[in-house]
Order: sequence, then C-alpha cells, then structure tokens
Amino acid sequence: MAMNLYIRLFIFSLLFIIFFSLAPSVHAEDLSWSEEQPLGDIDSPWRSAGINSNGEVIIVSGNNGRVVLSKDRGQSWRDVQITGDTDDPWNTVNISADGQTLLAAVQGA
Repeated sequence: MAMNLYIRLFIFSLLFIIFFSLAPSVHAEDLSWSEEQPLGDIDSPWRSAGINSNGEVIIVSGNNGRVVLSKDRGQSWRDVQITGDTDDPWNTVNISADGQTLLAAVQGA
C-alpha cells in the first residue's frame, strides 16, 4: 500500500515537472503598455480602481474628483457623474464580480 502511494507521488511529481517545463513563460519585455487618458490630458493621479471578474468592466476614481467607467475592457470611457457635475473627492471605488454593482465612497461627510 505504501509503495503504491510512493509510485503515485513520483508519477504526479514527474508530470508536474514536465507540464511546467513545457508551459510558455511570459517575460516583462514581451508585454506592451499604452497610456489611457479617459478624461483627456489631465495631470492628476488615480486614487482607486476596480475591475470585474472577466475584465470587461473597469471603474476608476481620480484625485480630480471624477469617476470614470469602461464597459469594453478600457477601449472607451465615460464620466460617471454620481452626484451631478461636481468634483467630489471619491476616495475609493469597487465593482462586483459580475460588473452589475458599482461602489464609490466619498472622503469625509
């Protein structure tokens, strides 16, 4: 019985090593990045971001008091005016896994 367990562990370990030695690896130099400016050329840092489980819906808040939303993986963006055309200090944003529920919290009362 114990010998059978050792054989199974050996085979599992061997398959594990073979699988991961054949799997392609991703290196930083293989990636490319591009800057997105959802609200135009505004020099303001982003404060918080949330993304749903499949990457389709993204919500971001900035120090400029704006919250922006993308429903197409960041291809296009729109200003989310939660309290009208104001620049409230949105401290944090988040999104549910299915992308249907958004959360935004303003700093202070």
